[in-house]
Amino acid sequence: SANVYRYSYFGAGSGPIWFASLDCRGNETNLDQCSSSDGYCDHYYDAGVACGH
Repeated sequence: SANVYRYSYFGAGSGPIWFASLDCRGNETNLDQCSSSDGYCDHYYDAGVACGH
């Protein structure tokens, strides 16, 4: 299982933003398979994932 966190829950990142506005359907095996936009984004909107066993 996994929990998803948004709005820089783990702290804002730095450097390039690789994905903005990801749109995943649930059958993807990696984030490259999700659609995304090239719209404006800053590190305030950084997301994180915590995986469980």
